[in-house]
Amino acid sequence: LEGSAGKMLPVQAFALGYSERIAALAAAASGAGNLISQFALLFLLKRFTAHQLVVPGLLLLTVATFLIAPVSGYLYTYFIVLFIAGGIAGALYTLVVLDVTKGADPEQ
Repeated sequence: LEGSAGKMLPVQAFALGYSERIAALAAAASGAGNLISQFALLFLLKRFTAHQLVVPGLLLLTVATFLIAPVSGYLYTYFIVLFIAGGIAGALYTLVVLDVTKGADPEQ
């Protein structure tokens, strides 16, 4: 998920008519959101379980994904939505990895 999003964002930005710099910034905005969301996730996991966060995260990611195209004409809003979408995607990935490793038995 994360790797494909990082590769597709510059392609999408080019398709929208943006320059190489803007395309690189689109990928950077998503990556920065991914990194910073890990701190927010740490605080959320102190109050909620991973299972309680997955469904709202998926809903928010769906909304953010559908907002990318309509806001693409507004550069700063476009970057904010990419930042949020990247953050949610990164947090969901981390939640899944935590959930999978939590149930893993090292003796198997």
